[in-house]
Amino acid sequence: MSAYQSKVADSDGWRHYSAAEDEIWSTLLETQLAMLAGRACDEFIHCLTALDLPPERVPQLAEVNEKLAAESGWQLTAVDGMTSFDDFFTMLGDCCFPAATFIRTREDLEFVSQPDIFHEVFGHGPLLMHPSYAAFSQTIGKTGVGQTAAFQKALAAVYWYTCETGALQDASGQNRLYGASTISSPKEILHASSGQQAELRPFSIPDMVLNSYRIDELTKTYYQAPSLAYLATVSQLELASGIDEALSSAKKVGSSLLENV
Repeated sequence: MSAYQSKVADSDGWRHYSAAEDEIWSTLLETQLAMLAGRACDEFIHCLTALDLPPERVPQLAEVNEKLAAESGWQLTAVDGMTSFDDFFTMLGDCCFPAATFIRTREDLEFVSQPDIFHEVFGHGPLLMHPSYAAFSQTIGKTGVGQTAAFQKALAAVYWYTCETGALQDASGQNRLYGASTISSPKEILHASSGQQAELRPFSIPDMVLNSYRIDELTKTYYQAPSLAYLATVSQLELASGIDEALSSAKKVGSSLLENV
C-alpha cells in the first residue's frame, strides 16, 4: 500500500497544499527547468512554456485543464491511487488523463516510484497540448478498451516505453527525451541522457512488449521514435499487430520469459 494519500477537493473543488508541499513543487520545477536544454525535445519545451505553470505553488488541476481544453481538448482527471487497466485505457480513449493529486516528499525528490502531481502536470501536461502526442495517447486508450488482461498488460508496456520513458530523434539527428517519467525526475533525466548507463533502441512495439521493466527502478532501455510527429501515425491496427506478434512469440519460447504479460 502506498504511503502517499490523495488530496481530497473541498466543496469548491480546491485541493489544499501546505507551504512545505508548495516548496517541493518549486524546487522540482526549478531543478527540472535547468535540465531540459539539450535533453528534452523542443516540442516539450515549447508546450511547457505555453502551459505556464506557477513557480511558487502546486497548481490546481482546473487551472491546467483550462489551458489543455483550449489546445487539445484533453483533461486531467483526479484519481485516488493507481487505476485498473480497464479504467486507464477507457479514460485515455476519452481524452481524460488520470492524475494523482499528492506531491512527493523531499526523501523522494529525485525519483519517486509512483506518479505524483508533479509527474502528471509537468511530465504529461505539456505534451497533452501537442496534437501528435495527444493523438497517440488517445490511440493507446482506444486500442486497450475491452481487450484481454494479457493484451492490456502488453499495451501498458508500450505506454511505458513511449509516453513514460520515450525518446525521439530531433531534426538534427540528436536524441531527445519526451517521456513523462524521465522528464519529471531529476535522477532519471540524468540517467537517460548520460549515454552510458542506459541502452537506446529503435522504436519497436514487439520489442517493447518483450522487454521487462519496473516502474520503481531507473529505466534500462529507451526506445527512440523517428520524431514526435511519428507517434501520430501509429494506428490501433499497428499497435494490436505488434502486441499480437509479441504474445505469439512469447508463447513459442515459453510464457515464463515474458514478464510484462
